[in-house]
This record gives sequence, structure tokens and C-alpha cells, in this order.
Amino acid sequence: LITLLALLIRFCLGIGPYSGFNTFPMFGDFEAQRHWLELTLNLPMKDWYFYDLQYWGLDYPILTAYHSLLLGYMGDYLFGGKSRGWFDLDRSRGKEDPNLKSFMRFTVCLTDMIVYIPAVIWFSKKYAKLTNDHSTKSNTKERNIIILLQPSLLIIDHGHFQYNGCMLGLVLLAINNILDDKLGSACVFFVASLCFKQMSLYFAPIIFVYLLKRTLLSFKLLEFCSIGLLTSLTFVLLYFPLYFFNSSHELGIQTLVQGFIRVFPFDRGLFEGKVANFWCVSNLIFKYREVFSNEQLRLYALILTLLAIAPACLLTLFKTSVSNAKKSKKLLIYGLCSCSLSFYLFAFQVHEKSILLPMLPLTLLFVEYNSIKTDLPVAQFLVFFQNVALFSLWPLVKQDGLVLQFFVLFLIYSWMTGGFSFITYKGPGKFNKYIKFLLTSVYFAMAMNIAADLYILPPTRLPDIWVILNCVISFTCFVFIWMW
Repeated sequence: LITLLALLIRFCLGIGPYSGFNTFPMFGDFEAQRHWLELTLNLPMKDWYFYDLQYWGLDYPILTAYHSLLLGYMGDYLFGGKSRGWFDLDRSRGKEDPNLKSFMRFTVCLTDMIVYIPAVIWFSKKYAKLTNDHSTKSNTKERNIIILLQPSLLIIDHGHFQYNGCMLGLVLLAINNILDDKLGSACVFFVASLCFKQMSLYFAPIIFVYLLKRTLLSFKLLEFCSIGLLTSLTFVLLYFPLYFFNSSHELGIQTLVQGFIRVFPFDRGLFEGKVANFWCVSNLIFKYREVFSNEQLRLYALILTLLAIAPACLLTLFKTSVSNAKKSKKLLIYGLCSCSLSFYLFAFQVHEKSILLPMLPLTLLFVEYNSIKTDLPVAQFLVFFQNVALFSLWPLVKQDGLVLQFFVLFLIYSWMTGGFSFITYKGPGKFNKYIKFLLTSVYFAMAMNIAADLYILPPTRLPDIWVILNCVISFTCFVFIWMW
């Protein structure tokens, strides 16, 4: 029943519009994903990272390409895509056949069914045992629903159109295996997530520090060597075909290098569009790109990101211990929250959809706080963080024509999680007042910003004023979350 409800909401979202619908000539992310099915299906592997880079050139790691190839075969031979020309090379660009839309929406749901949903259910059971939560099956189902219906992920994957659930599901499978003390399997799944979408790197420092402390620094040299070998073998197995299917050693190396360049586009700007992070918001005051070169900005972003993740990494390093494994595993989730949010706030080349990464561990914390203990301030803040993340996606949502879906998801999720019960919260006097004032003020600011964006034309000199205000409000809240 949990899976059916989660899928039902996903299918309902899929009825709506998607990124780039009817917007010639580049369309949007839906067309990018469809084009990669077309590209991998019709071209030899050696051409995947070279073909027509100006039109949605492949810029994700190799597992995304394999995933696209598999879905392309499925669409062509099981759903009649071949006869309908869904993936004909070049000729199918911009195709908006309703049957094609249904198939593409189905592939996102199918990927969630295979990877993300089982990972969530497994995590909920495993982490509940770790925290000695002897709650009923009803509460366990409740927690699963809250994680599975995380609104930001739903609006991006099943509204806007992407496959982030696969990447996050693989990360979650890695976390599950760590909780189960299967460190080798954890490494395999985490490498798979990195090879599906490079943004999984947001979690890499904490995962690395945790595994280092559990193995090498705990004098388990054999285990350290084994997980190092498994990690290397997984990378080699996934990328070896890219090298092998070339006519020479030189071309194989060239293809591997091109794949790396496409995955890490350092020649792009400091941030993508308008995003609620430090660089975009502070750029309103100090125009970085007019003063510094792209190389300098990359260096400054790296330094700032390293400084931001250092506290979480050091805490994980010193607090992780074999003798107190339960506490160490619980701490891991908090470390993943802090580290991934640090990357979002301070890293180079961040876009608004990257908020999905820190929202994964933040959503998982619902399990520790027994899902809906709305009398706890922490639970209220967790719901609040979810709503701020969804709000930060508003400009993208409006652009895609998903306004109705945005409000429905916001209201359903807030109702399910008691998102507005802070109004009747009965805690210690002053703290009670501070919580009410803080949350009410932010919700009011978000509502006013959305209303203004919907009904008030911006000044001619400041056409992006409402988007910028969205970034400022969201960034302020994200900094508060990061410090918390």
C-alpha cells in the first residue's frame, strides 16, 4: 500500500507539464533525457561524449549513459518507440508525442520502484532499530510515506523531469549497508551513485572519513584494503567499456578524458542561473566575475567549501568509533546533512536542483524523531526545512507551469507532517515565542514573494527582483539550517 500510494502521487504529477514543453529550439530537461536515450541507442559508445555537444551533449557519468541505453531499448522494443520514431537519431529532436511523454514518465517511476523506494523502506526499518525505536508498524509506514513523498524530489523528478531518485536511492543503499556493517557493499553502491550523477560527491568527504576511521584508523588494514579494492574495481568495471570499444589505446584514453571533461564542466560559470547559495546572493553586492578570473573563482570556491565541510569531517573523524557503533552511525546522518549543505552553499557551479542532496539526509532524520512528534521543536524545524527547500525551487516550478502541483504538494506534506502545528506549540515560554515568531515570519515572507511573483510585474530595471528575493530568503534559511 505504501508503494502504491507513493506511485499514485508520482503518476498524478506526471500528468502535468514538464521542463521545456513546446519551447523551441532547445526545449528542456525532458528533451535532454530523451535525447540521451536517442544518442546511446544509435551511436557507438566511443561517440557518446563527443556527439553534437551544442545540443544537450551527454554531461553525466557513464552509469547514466547505460541507464539511458537500457531505457532506449525498452522504449523501442517493448513500447513501440521504434515504429513511432521516438528515438530516431536527430530526426526525433523536440518530439512531444503524448505516448512518448507517458513512456518517459513511466521510466522515472520504474526507476524509483527498483532503486529509491526499496532503499527508503529498508532504511526506515534499519535506522528505527538503531535508535531503539520499538514503534508500531503503523508508525513505520508513516515514516516511509514521509520520506517517499519528500516534495522537492517529487516536483523535480516527476514534474520538471529528471532521474534524481536513482542517484539518491543508490546513496541511500550505501548508507543502509554502512548501518548493516557491510562496508564493501556500501562502497560499491556509493561508487554507483557517483557514476550515475557526479553530484553525489557532496556526500563523499563524510563517507570517506567515516570509512577511514572504521577501517585504517581502527587498525583494520585488511578491511581497508578490501574496500579500496572494491571501490577501484567498481570504477574500472563501469568505465572499462568506454575505453575498450575504441580502435586504439590513444582513442580509448581520449574518450575517457572527454567523459571526465563533460562530467566536470569547470569552464562554466560560478553558479547556474539564480540559486540560493553564497556566491549568487553575495554577487548582488560584489560582482565576482568582473574582478576575478574563472580559475581564481574555482580556487576560492574550493577553499570556502573545504573550510565549510571541515567541522563535520573532523567531528565524524573524532566521534566515530567501533566500540560505540550505534552512536557513530547516527552521527553519520548529521554529517551527511552538514557536508552536502556546505557544498550547496559554497561550491563552484551549483544549480537550484542541487538542494535535493542535503534534503535527503534531512528527510531521513524524521525516522530518528519518530516521524511526527510535532511537540518537538526539532520535528517542526525538519518540516520547515522541507518547505524552504520546496520554496527555493519556485522560480523553476513557475517556469515549468507546475504552480498547481507546487501548492498541492506543499499543503499535503505540511498537513501530513503537522507543518503548521508550531502555532499551538506549548514549550518553554521564551523559546515557544521565538519559534512561533521565526517560523511565522519566514512563511509570511515566502507567501508574499510568491504572491508578488504571480501578480505584480517587476520593474523594468529589475526584471529578476522576485527571483532574487526568493534566493535571499532561501539562502538565509539554509544558512540557519547549516549552522543548526
